[in-house]
Amino acid sequence: MEVRETYLEPTATTTDALSKLSEKELCQMINELPEGYKLVFNLYVIEGFSHKEIATELKINESTSRSQLAKARNMLQQKIS
Repeated sequence: MEVRETYLEPTATTTDALSKLSEKELCQMINELPEGYKLVFNLYVIEGFSHKEIATELKINESTSRSQLAKARNMLQQKIS
């Protein structure tokens, strides 16, 4: 699975915690995100779509895409820490 490096803002805690997670555990955490957050996260981080492309595809505003990505990142950081 190719993932953009910007999916989480690295900190000492998340870097250490990420090194101890398996791919399966990380995928499970992503799957536990609310549906909209998970969809935007996957499209942006894993599929490489831009916020403009996501907005067009999902019929949402670009700002909504950015907001949902930020919230998804925050939720994942909390789960990992």
